[in-house]
Amino acid sequence: GKLLLELNRVLRPGGYFVWSATPVYQKLSEDVEIWNEMKALTKKICWELVSISKDRVNGVGVAIYKKPLSNECYEGRSKNEPPLCQDSDDPNAAWYSFLN
Repeated sequence: GKLLLELNRVLRPGGYFVWSATPVYQKLSEDVEIWNEMKALTKKICWELVSISKDRVNGVGVAIYKKPLSNECYEGRSKNEPPLCQDSDDPNAAWYSFLN
């Protein structure tokens, strides 16, 4: 979950995340558990599940998620988990910054 939270932090508002992993399309109990945890966490961070598909040629499955354009849904959660950054943090600080 921590990697997904970091991805949520750096992904632009309205950005897409494509997840290609066995839990998307396998029915083994471990994969189903991982998929259920993924669905629960993406719901908590207000991502929209845009599409789930399986390639007919190689059988690889993918789930495509979209991050919301604002934090309105995320800020409206009844429980503050996972937490947002502090108000003093500039959410746009990473954009248009020079890399050294």
